[in-house]
Amino acid sequence: MENQSSVPGDGNRSSLNIMLRFICLLLIATTTASSTAVACINEYGTTASGDARLRSHSRVPSAIPINVARYRAQVEELTPKVQNAPTHEDLSNLAVAHLYLGDTQRAIELLLQAESITPGEYVVASNLGTAYELAGRNEEALTWIEEGIRRNPSSHVGSEWVHVNLLKAKMALEKDRTWLEENSVTGLDFGDDAIPVFDASESAPNCPGSLTDIAIHLDYQLYERRSFVPGPDPIVAAMMFDLANATALADTIEDAKPIYAASVELGYHDPAFALERQAALEGLESRNILSGWTYDTLALSAVLLLGGLAVAGAVLWRFSRTSRATN
Repeated sequence: MENQSSVPGDGNRSSLNIMLRFICLLLIATTTASSTAVACINEYGTTASGDARLRSHSRVPSAIPINVARYRAQVEELTPKVQNAPTHEDLSNLAVAHLYLGDTQRAIELLLQAESITPGEYVVASNLGTAYELAGRNEEALTWIEEGIRRNPSSHVGSEWVHVNLLKAKMALEKDRTWLEENSVTGLDFGDDAIPVFDASESAPNCPGSLTDIAIHLDYQLYERRSFVPGPDPIVAAMMFDLANATALADTIEDAKPIYAASVELGYHDPAFALERQAALEGLESRNILSGWTYDTLALSAVLLLGGLAVAGAVLWRFSRTSRATN
């Protein structure tokens, strides 16, 4: 049997080939993982202080189309019921249908009847406040919204303080059309500089100290309102502007930008300032190198980097060891 001698360096090349194959498999595996990880994507954004943080992908509160057919059917179903055996629940639901169909006076009559049948119900008080507001009777609306808060302070996720301030703003605007130029609809103070700041001590009473809660409350109230006020409106625009400020501070600039744009589209009274603030925040965003990166992308990049370094180190160690042995 013939002896076969190995050629010097063959072991080095074999080890190197194995390591290269391993690197290729690692790249394929991580690439595959990245393509299947999109079901749970986390993206980095920029805070108003210029730091990176994960985005929540806040959305601009938009108008929800009113289902007219549904509410007409509700009127047909409930009208005979309240005529024969009225309850505060049926009267309130029938009033809601009339509100969505634009008959505010009939809604008010039904809700007052509901209050007389079962006094003290939170839902009736809240709906009465909204009905009076839609009828343009803001003082009566304020009375009933405040009564609703008294009956249930945590209603609407605790956001009714926004509704109170909004009604007060409407009443102030009835007396002075320039009121918005020097005052805030929500009672919140985000400063006059290009970058927003929040001073809780200068803000409205009963508003939460947490900017996250403020953003949630403004978002809730805007979604409730946009169905009735889908087009340009200075009050809604001012609320949207403050939501953008709260979002920029509590969340990210990337989430706030479309909300600033929406405030201008809805008729914010000082569009130049809104655009100036948006531009200043975009300047911070451009300096954040992580803006737009996803958490999965960063994690996979780290895996690739560390894996590549480990493999490269192993290859060099193996190569140097084999070289010493052959010499």
